[in-house]
Amino acid sequence: MGKWVKKTSICAQKQLGDGRENYLDDWISHMPNEILACIISWLTIKEAASTSVLSKRWQYLWPFSTGSLDLDGSKKKQEDPWFLEVEQSKYVRWVNQVLELHQGSTIDEFIVCFWLDSSFKSSIDKWIDFSIAKRAKRLELNLKTYEGSWRAPEQYNFPHECYVYLQSPLGLPSIKFLRSLSLKFVNVTGEILKFFLSSCPLV
Repeated sequence: MGKWVKKTSICAQKQLGDGRENYLDDWISHMPNEILACIISWLTIKEAASTSVLSKRWQYLWPFSTGSLDLDGSKKKQEDPWFLEVEQSKYVRWVNQVLELHQGSTIDEFIVCFWLDSSFKSSIDKWIDFSIAKRAKRLELNLKTYEGSWRAPEQYNFPHECYVYLQSPLGLPSIKFLRSLSLKFVNVTGEILKFFLSSCPLV
């Protein structure tokens, strides 16, 4: 008799647990897209992406996040320079994929931090263009130099083409939104720095 009661109790608890999970999923699924998008906008890219496990609808909404795109991958540093090259390629592919999926009209922050050099110029140029197009309020590029590399890395140069675009009637409105600019291990001319300081009143 005791075993039967215990088994019944366990089954009841399982059903109760399943009910709570279904209730949570149902509650989320009935929220308007506008509210979900507002919630996601306060999250970082990693937090927003992780919400996809809560409900099927979330996995299609996180790309609309307008919060922080913090793409800091420096914690994955490899001591072996050969493995570092593998990680560099993986990191660049990851960033490109995130930007390709992102559908938000704006972002608050765009942060890139990894061991990259001029050999990845094509991708980095596109990342800068992305941040400008999304009217990022904070732009941070930290392209660390790995001293253990078997070859001397050539530092990335801030693209002159981007500078020319920002001076145009199309680009100038976007740069007005910039409040914080951080360029580490990036070659940038005095002319470009002067332009940012004069064009961004909050920098």
